[in-house]
Amino acid sequence: MIKKYIKKPTEVEAIQLTKDNIIEVFNFLDDTNYEKFKSPLELEEMECCIKKQGYVVISTLEGYMEVSFGDYIIKGIKSEFYPCKTVIFEATYQETNNFIDLNKLKDYECFIEDNDLMTQYGKVKEEINEFYLEFMYQPNGERIMSEGLDVITAMYNYLTMIGLSKKDFDKHIEKLERYKETKYKK
Repeated sequence: MIKKYIKKPTEVEAIQLTKDNIIEVFNFLDDTNYEKFKSPLELEEMECCIKKQGYVVISTLEGYMEVSFGDYIIKGIKSEFYPCKTVIFEATYQETNNFIDLNKLKDYECFIEDNDLMTQYGKVKEEINEFYLEFMYQPNGERIMSEGLDVITAMYNYLTMIGLSKKDFDKHIEKLERYKETKYKK
């Protein structure tokens, strides 16, 4: 039986090979600092050779592979390296400092254990009010973000209590996609 699978969210390290970061790529691959034990002349020769060649060769679990300029080199969860074309990398990965994993809110469902639906609804209203007051009277970016995240947490917990499912969430995403093409199209 054919089943569908989703890749587990796993943080990896990666670097894109460019003509300007050849030594940095070798430092990444060898977990070292070439600037400390190679002379400037040796470093320049390394860079010149790779620029002329147009690629670097890396050792992977499948053997040696070429990485061209523009490709990414990914360090996997077992410290193995593998190349990845830019278009695949950009479709598969996003930088972690920009990634917000709302699944982590599941860790705070315990906040609602003793709450009934009306109590949790009251918590949502309270958090929205605090966000509004922060926004209107003390426009401090850090506090506004904090209150906004409190609203999201309270709302997530409320929706969980009333039975939010993956199907509901997927429908919402479909609606947002339609909005992107119609209601909010620039």
